[in-house]
Amino acid sequence: MVGTSGSGKSSLVRAGLLPALDSGFMAGAGTRWTMAEIRPGDRPLYRLAAALVQDTEWGHELHTPSDTDQTIANLEQDLRRGNLALNWRLGIHPLPVGTRLLILVDQFEELFRFHRTAGAEAMAFVSLLLGAASHPNVYVVITLRSEFLGDCARYPELPETINAGLFLTPRLGPEQIADAIQLPARLFDGEVEPDLVRRLLVETQGESDQLPLLQHALMRLWNMDQGKRPLTLEQLNALGGIRQALEDHAEEAFAELDPDQQHIAEVLFRCLTERGPEERDTRRPVPLGDVADLAGVDHQEVTAIVEVFREPGRSFLMPPKGTPLDRETVLDIAHEALIRQWRRLRDWTVDEAERAEFYQRLAAAAGRWKAGTGALWIEPDLEYALQWREQTKPNPAWAKRYGGDFGVAMAFLDASRDQQEQQRKQREAQRRKALHRAQTTALIAFLGLVIVTGVAGWGWLERQHAIETEQLRTRDLFDSGLTHAALLSRTEDYAEAQQILSRTHALDQEIPAS
Repeated sequence: MVGTSGSGKSSLVRAGLLPALDSGFMAGAGTRWTMAEIRPGDRPLYRLAAALVQDTEWGHELHTPSDTDQTIANLEQDLRRGNLALNWRLGIHPLPVGTRLLILVDQFEELFRFHRTAGAEAMAFVSLLLGAASHPNVYVVITLRSEFLGDCARYPELPETINAGLFLTPRLGPEQIADAIQLPARLFDGEVEPDLVRRLLVETQGESDQLPLLQHALMRLWNMDQGKRPLTLEQLNALGGIRQALEDHAEEAFAELDPDQQHIAEVLFRCLTERGPEERDTRRPVPLGDVADLAGVDHQEVTAIVEVFREPGRSFLMPPKGTPLDRETVLDIAHEALIRQWRRLRDWTVDEAERAEFYQRLAAAAGRWKAGTGALWIEPDLEYALQWREQTKPNPAWAKRYGGDFGVAMAFLDASRDQQEQQRKQREAQRRKALHRAQTTALIAFLGLVIVTGVAGWGWLERQHAIETEQLRTRDLFDSGLTHAALLSRTEDYAEAQQILSRTHALDQEIPAS
């Protein structure tokens, strides 16, 4: 069963094929069926064994309720023996007379992600399914997103088998969509207003998530009035339209959490999504205990978050409400449409992919460094790496998802940081040394300038002192000459007095010049 995401593959199988087989409407295929439904996840052989033991009439005969876990483990071990292992086990413990076994592997594309980390088991699982399909009383149905169809070529004989039994899920036409909107409500004495039907047809035209968006919007409208009156366009407008209805509903659930719980919810949803090649965002089922370990909290705290997002009327997470949760419970997003339509989750998915890509690059560089074929990082890569570690706060549980040796990667990053710090200190020491030399040279030059200036100043002062001394001496001579001339004039020695006055006049001319 092949189709795009949101085309209704799983619904067609679960609400169409399986009920038709179980009710005997497809009499040509047989009237007695026992069915095992699984999703491959990260342990496909274990999940198949568990579904066979717990869900099928044939499996119930293999054990008593007290040893279910051991029976599953034994059957899983048997299924690992080869591609005809299930056929061999059916030979030892045949199906009830007239009964046929149907194995449904939903979301088969999960196997391609699992192939990257444990390719041998993925190969063994596909080989087992192909072998089981050769049994006359065993039928295998898989649902697969069409964009992953080419990935089937990596498994021998799988493409040929798919070609022989391929059903491409058709897209519903407008009249079929109108029926899908109106008829379920009428089964429960409800009605959908014609204007609402037309609006839903217009808003979902060309939308890849057409059916999931319709399902969610109609569920919310129905829950608003419990079908007591016709579902109306006014009610849809109150929800903000078909796309905004899903966005707001998810945000309402997130807003009910306190800040610590919101952090756990972010860790949870980052675990449950994965960005594949060509930016294909897919679901990634994980055990509840793995989420708790990654968030660093008790699994009961994660359980409380899950319950908020799987309340009746929300059903954003699986398993559905009422299923007990423990550390081994596998959690999953109900539909990939939530990844594409809830903006917050879409941003988390993109950011997680970028963080993982950087870690894988870091781990690869660390591996080369450890092997002696690569160097430590320097700026700007080192700065980006340190910022990445501060923002991401990675731990071994988180890194396990993306491969690489986490311990070596962190040691590489620390060594790069230490080398950068050591080089910085060396540069700082060299700078201080150069500055000290420059300061010493400047001080010496300054002292020399001070000495030269001092000597020059001292010389100038000495010269001024000499000039002043000569001036004083000359003035004294001038004064004494005048006095002597006056004395001679009183003794009537006029000739000598005249000579003294001439010399004094000459001194008088020298003083202003000095």
